[in-house]
Amino acid sequence: MTRTPYKWTIDRYHSAIDAGLFDSQVVELLQGDIVVIVPEREPHACYSSKGAEYLRRLLGERAAK
Repeated sequence: MTRTPYKWTIDRYHSAIDAGLFDSQVVELLQGDIVVIVPEREPHACYSSKGAEYLRRLLGERAAK
């Protein structure tokens, strides 16, 4: 038996979100696949913030453009 995965369109994805299909999960549409996103834990969020701060200092005004 051949399996063919269903590829979601943006419109159908948004319709599913609006209908509450994924209310209990954080998901993203990536190249037609719906992927469950794991929440950031404290260390990841901290390093993301520190990395963003560093880049803002490094790039200065160019970062806002």
